[in-house]
Amino acid sequence: MPVEHAGRAGPPTTHFVEGSTAGDAAIDLVLTDGALRCEDVLSAPPPGWSLDRAPAYRTFVAVATVGDDAAYGMLTLDALEPGSLSADDEGLLRLVSGVLALAMGLAHRPGVPP
Repeated sequence: MPVEHAGRAGPPTTHFVEGSTAGDAAIDLVLTDGALRCEDVLSAPPPGWSLDRAPAYRTFVAVATVGDDAAYGMLTLDALEPGSLSADDEGLLRLVSGVLALAMGLAHRPGVPP
């Protein structure tokens, strides 16, 4: 379940539930420090993707946010135009995710001021 979000007009609409195809894939992505780039959610959706409603975007990249021995979650980047996110975008998102994981890890260490 999303705990925080930023950069959207509203809260996330996708909830990943353990035991479902999409939920297990999302959890596996985080626990394995993985990444997923979907070129077009309509023509090649990820496993368990629901097409019950029109998506707000057509392409996305998701990367795990992990550091030390903690899995914090994932960051996603999406766009309206299918195929408009590249491997470079994925690399940049992974870099941002790594910096975020480092900051989160430091914030949870004893003796480190908040």
